[in-house]
Amino acid sequence: MRFIALAVAVLLAELVAGWSATPHMIIFSIALKELRYNKAQKLREYLSYMKENDVNFPQLYELACWPDDLRNTGLTLFGGWHYSDLPFFDGISPSEAKYQPHPKYNATYIIQETISLLKNPNSGMLYKSLMLRFFIHIVGDMHQPLHMTTRLTREHKEGDRGGNLFKLKGRARNLHALWDQAMEMLPKVKRPLDQDGVNAVAQYAGEITRQYTRQKLAQELR
Repeated sequence: MRFIALAVAVLLAELVAGWSATPHMIIFSIALKELRYNKAQKLREYLSYMKENDVNFPQLYELACWPDDLRNTGLTLFGGWHYSDLPFFDGISPSEAKYQPHPKYNATYIIQETISLLKNPNSGMLYKSLMLRFFIHIVGDMHQPLHMTTRLTREHKEGDRGGNLFKLKGRARNLHALWDQAMEMLPKVKRPLDQDGVNAVAQYAGEITRQYTRQKLAQELR
């Protein structure tokens, strides 16, 4: 149950912005604050297990970006883990569309499997450390609405790939990219993080949790 608490904590981190490195780190920062001390320490223990074999082991906040960093090296094997393209039919019926269900190994599946893994006392520490990094990142991805849906129209009967085919003019080439750039609402925090970067992530996290309290969220969900 201790790691289910982390999932809930991250999911309660309401961030109305996109999902590049900075928002991922902010979401993780909020989640860490929601954990009790002993659970946060266990989390750090699991995450740091790979440190001896990871020459680029970053600041703790940066582990929320680790799967994207991995993908940016050219390793795209886990690309489908970052999203679940649930269909949104806009001006077209399901029978007219050519929607293909998203692959089994999608964001929702990986979250469920990782929770089961972390609860299993027979799971190895290396595997837990690896999958926990993905877990933290993917739950952050799930806060980006266009990681969780694809819009089907007469123009895009197979879906718009989470807004990637919704073209825009400007710095963001499409709607998905605009979200990933935090709607241009957040300044980028320079990586690798120095102390100023760590402070900036903590500051943004504090501002968000003060504005979007648990009480306010509970009222909105009624």
